Amino acid sequence: MAAEVAREVLIDEEEYADAEYRRFLKERDSYIDFDDFCCKEGI
Repeated sequence: MAAEVAREVLIDEEEYADAEYRRFLKERDSYIDFDDFCCKEGI
């Protein structure tokens, strides 16, 4: 029983991490790459 609960917790954490990573990738794509921005601006 404890193993089942631990497995469920790990699955929930993996799904949350996957969702957060997908959100991060989506947000990252909406911004200009900072290094490219600095090069273009001569910073």
